[in-house]
Amino acid sequence: MNTTEIQELINRFLDGETSIAEENKLYDFFSSRSHLGELEEYRAMFNWYSSLPDKSVEPKIKRHWSKIIAVAATMAILIAIGITAILLTRKPVNELYECYKGSYAIVDGKRYTDIAEIYDRLIKAEAIADSIVALPEPDFNDDLDIIIINNALNNINDSILVKQIRSEIFENS
Repeated sequence: MNTTEIQELINRFLDGETSIAEENKLYDFFSSRSHLGELEEYRAMFNWYSSLPDKSVEPKIKRHWSKIIAVAATMAILIAIGITAILLTRKPVNELYECYKGSYAIVDGKRYTDIAEIYDRLIKAEAIADSIVALPEPDFNDDLDIIIINNALNNINDSILVKQIRSEIFENS
């Protein structure tokens, strides 16, 4: 390397624009020459730099990775805190049904003790009841309807029951 190339590398070095390989060329140049002429003033500086431990990674890359690691660590901590909060505030299903322990329901002659299953059946029964309530009231003012009801009631042998049914049907209409 000639003096002009070395001077150009020195200027780039002082501006912080050299690569590790170019800096190593400068270190080798100043350590291998005995007479440097006008570049002699840089010998002590480059000898000092060459005595420092070798860094194979440039600082810009190191800073970039450190930021990524810091952001990832922060996200991991926030996720852990969120999961912990959810798990601590959520009640297990068994605790929700604890007040109903020992309860049972008999449906079609079968006994059910599983509270979750009873709850599902209860919801279905409520839906059916709601749909029945939503039906319009029957209108028994039509003569044909009255005849059909009277014929059906004539087939019942219990006179008290017939009176109750008649009062219920014709009282509401």
